[in-house]
Amino acid sequence: MSLTTTVTSDPLEVLSELRRTGERRSDVVMRIGGDLLLYGKTRSLGDEAWLIYEQVFDAALDLADWEAAQACLEMLQEKFPVSKRVRLLDGKYHEARGILDVAEQIYDEILAEDETHVMALKRKVALLKTKGDIKGAIGKLVEYVDCYTNDLEAWMELSALYQSQCMYKQAAYCQEELILLQPIHHLHQITYAEIMYTLNQMEVAAKSYCRALELSTAHPRALYGLKQCILKLGGASRCKGVNHAKELDLMVIDQLTKAYEKACPRSQGQELRKVVDTWLES
Repeated sequence: MSLTTTVTSDPLEVLSELRRTGERRSDVVMRIGGDLLLYGKTRSLGDEAWLIYEQVFDAALDLADWEAAQACLEMLQEKFPVSKRVRLLDGKYHEARGILDVAEQIYDEILAEDETHVMALKRKVALLKTKGDIKGAIGKLVEYVDCYTNDLEAWMELSALYQSQCMYKQAAYCQEELILLQPIHHLHQITYAEIMYTLNQMEVAAKSYCRALELSTAHPRALYGLKQCILKLGGASRCKGVNHAKELDLMVIDQLTKAYEKACPRSQGQELRKVVDTWLES
């Protein structure tokens, strides 16, 4: 959505479109949504008015406009006093203000009533990360993926958290789940290969790098990773763990050389090119 569109279009249409697409344009939402609320233009909108209150609330948090956020929250609390959704907004408000104990208490109360509440679980994980309790965040995220096994973002986050704690076998399991859920995404293959490389599983890493290159030809991370695997396994001429190692090594050299030629012409960066060429030929 362009700025021109947001200026010339009907404000309600703009807000509706932003809700539909999930696009984060907090400045736009505060400008046009705030005006609608300030001048009482939402009174005739029925239930849509409450969606706008929530939308402006989220935008206000993004912009650290605590007064506007609190005003929207109070209106929503008055209208929906027992709503879990509104209570979750209250938790987000306190979390954004840095009042983490109150936010955590709100999330815990929601989870006590509904242990599978998606947004409360996600907010609890984010809050634990903010507090530096990575093991606690991992525990909550494990609970979450046990209930919602198809959530790609959750598996990616759990993999990253495991890697941050050097729990590479657990991270590898997460990547395997991601590959099953999204087999044509090359980055899942690359991350899995990097974890296998860290675990000294060079043959598995090399195969995963090759799979990544099938999905995304000439991806630099996959090319460098495959080259490192071949070197670790004894070099192209003595490598026994990877089929067609010599051909793969030549392909890696060719693709990386082309990439450097494109990014660094021969008239520039000669010393860098010498270093790269020496390493590639090793």
